[in-house]
Amino acid sequence: MQTREDRKQEVRDSVIGAFPEAEIVLVNDDKELCVHFRFPGCSGIASWKYGDDNVTLDKQDEQAWLAYRKACKHRPSCTKATP
Repeated sequence: MQTREDRKQEVRDSVIGAFPEAEIVLVNDDKELCVHFRFPGCSGIASWKYGDDNVTLDKQDEQAWLAYRKACKHRPSCTKATP
């Protein structure tokens, strides 16, 4: 059986695979697994629900996010994060 810490580590690993150079701020697993992280160029914190296709971020970080993801697509380490 997977422990709470095992699940959190699985999510951390997924974030690093999907979002290279991300700095994980918090892994919240109260109701569902959600990761709060910073990415290069952001001024706030982005949030991602484990396995979701969307990332929530502050309005002022939209352009930084688009530039980051565009650069990321050219890196072999970028993967789609799935549960």
